Parts: sequence; C-alpha cells; structure tokens
Amino acid sequence: MVAPDNRRAKVAEQLQRPAFSRVSELGIRYLPYSQLEQNHASMSRFGSSIKPLLEISQRL
Repeated sequence: MVAPDNRRAKVAEQLQRPAFSRVSELGIRYLPYSQLEQNHASMSRFGSSIKPLLEISQRL
C-alpha cells in the first residue's frame, strides 16, 4: 500500500479493523511516498519485477 510517509501508524491501525480482518493473510506492505519517489528511476530499469518494491517497502 502506497501512502504518505507520516501515515504508517494510521494505515496499520485501519488494517486492524474488523472489516479488514482477513487482510493480514495477504501480507500487505507499506511503501511511503518518499521511498517510491526516491527509488522510482532505479526501479524502472528492472522491468516489471516486484522485487524492488519488496526491498523498499515495510511489512505491516
């Protein structure tokens, strides 16, 4: 999930709500805007692999 840098705690909190009870099974990761912006150019050279996103995102 891509979200503003200062919203990590709020995103994690919202995912704890009953409506999202099964979301934890999906292994949702948090990717701050700043990390995406900072790494976009280098990631685009690697094609469509998800590996670069996994490297810069954080598990919730």
